[in-house]
Amino acid sequence: MVVPKRRAKRQREPIRQPTEDDYRAIELTLKIAVSDGNLRRGLKEVCETANWYAEQEHDPSKFKATPYSKALHLMRAHAEKLLRDVTSPTGKPNDQSEKAWAYEHAQMAAFGEVLVEPLKEFISNVNITLEQLTGKGGRPQDQAFEVLLGRLAELYETTGKRAGVSYRGKYSGPFFHFVKICLTRLAPAYNREDDALGKAIQRNLRKRE
Repeated sequence: MVVPKRRAKRQREPIRQPTEDDYRAIELTLKIAVSDGNLRRGLKEVCETANWYAEQEHDPSKFKATPYSKALHLMRAHAEKLLRDVTSPTGKPNDQSEKAWAYEHAQMAAFGEVLVEPLKEFISNVNITLEQLTGKGGRPQDQAFEVLLGRLAELYETTGKRAGVSYRGKYSGPFFHFVKICLTRLAPAYNREDDALGKAIQRNLRKRE
């Protein structure tokens, strides 16, 4: 029996760098009357970052070789240990004097209130990042698209506005239109129908909460 060969994953058209016309169209969507240097630099960086992730997706072996997952697991382990030490100090070691242990315990208790919430938030963010890197099934998700949406949200909020979408029979809102024009002009291979795009934006924003 002849086993059919699996087709190689087709690489999407790269996200292109914005032209002057693209910049102006996007700025006008944001109701920015004059050119905004920070926005333009941000858009360029967003495109470069998403393209890097797209390259990793196209070559899974390269993606798995990235050191980020290993480093994140290590940082999470250290953060979890520190959180345990702060919230549930262990008993006095045999080689430590009662006075030294009491002093160390008092120090941990004093810093505990300051450290607990930041540590919990850090661990949560690491978990989200690891899920995005590998997906629940252990395979890379559409990471370039997720990164693209996330970075566009960050860039949008540098203008002083909050990223979000509204739904009244269809998805809309300033941020939705910002994402839509960016995808239409710079990343048509990532563009989607309004309903699918709106749902994708909502999911991505929930991960940032």
